[in-house]
Amino acid sequence: MSALELPFDPERTLLHLNTFHRKIDLDEFLGKARDGGLKYLLVVSGDGGPRLSRLEPRELGFDAKSITSVELLRYIGREHPGRFICGVAFNQYEPLSSEHEKLKRKLDAGARFVITQPAIGREPVVEQLAGAGVEVYVGAWMSKKIELLCECAGVKRPQGDAYDPVQNLVQLDAAFPGFGIYLAQLGFSRNWSGILSRTRVIA
Repeated sequence: MSALELPFDPERTLLHLNTFHRKIDLDEFLGKARDGGLKYLLVVSGDGGPRLSRLEPRELGFDAKSITSVELLRYIGREHPGRFICGVAFNQYEPLSSEHEKLKRKLDAGARFVITQPAIGREPVVEQLAGAGVEVYVGAWMSKKIELLCECAGVKRPQGDAYDPVQNLVQLDAAFPGFGIYLAQLGFSRNWSGILSRTRVIA
């Protein structure tokens, strides 16, 4: 995007923001996104480490132990009211009671769409998100390197032949007709649009 002096389509760009930023950089990202007409943000807590900068509650005006996606959503809504459409992640591989509670807090903080972790075929847990009251995008893992997903998300490797991302995408397209689809780890050497029956796709 413009922060890197790259052109972008505001209607088709999803900016990912997490809590591992300096506040000065966060504000710059948001300002450039606003000025460039970008609408959509994916707000997550993020995975980082001790060597990375992390937002502090006092910097954003919160009395909390740490900044999570909930506080980040509230900060964006407070500093840029009505300007962005913010989405959040849902991890169907985590304990469901805590994950649903997290999702409720995120929605209360202003999230307007949800993207799940990549799903392998039909997953009843993901189907339950139809009642969330916001748009839901089911994650589709588009790399043949399924071991990366298994390692990061703690997913059991699918049984049978080698993982086929196109076959899985077709299965998700059929299994979740009311959801959009988020294409994760997508290669750009092929046009994927002809495989899907819907237009609600994020890559």
